[in-house]
Amino acid sequence: MNSLTRRTVLLYLLAIFVAGAAAGVAIGYVSGRKKNFHPPPPSEMATLIRSHLESRLGLSAAQVAKIQPVVEQSCAQLECSQRECREQMFVTFQKMHERIAEHLTPEQRVKLAEMEKERRERACGPHHGR
Repeated sequence: MNSLTRRTVLLYLLAIFVAGAAAGVAIGYVSGRKKNFHPPPPSEMATLIRSHLESRLGLSAAQVAKIQPVVEQSCAQLECSQRECREQMFVTFQKMHERIAEHLTPEQRVKLAEMEKERRERACGPHHGR
């Protein structure tokens, strides 16, 4: 292998390495910016659970008809529990910030309020009011 060919091979290997590193950075950045998980609505959750049970257990149509109300009721209860948990978390954060604000300057209080707004937008989306 002459030196020109050796240099060309090394240059190609370096280019492949750099391209792979760039692709890894891009994929890592995109996957790191994914939205927070939000559970599906109760009706969609009930459908998914019913389908899973039906296929894995080989349920008959009569069995599916009997368990459907149980699954729907349970999913509605889960949604209620999740909503109550989110509301309790909101109240806890609000109380914590109120207690912290007592020790802050007026400028720091404004920044704390902005931080809370950003946190809520990340958790609930920008149009989630409170």
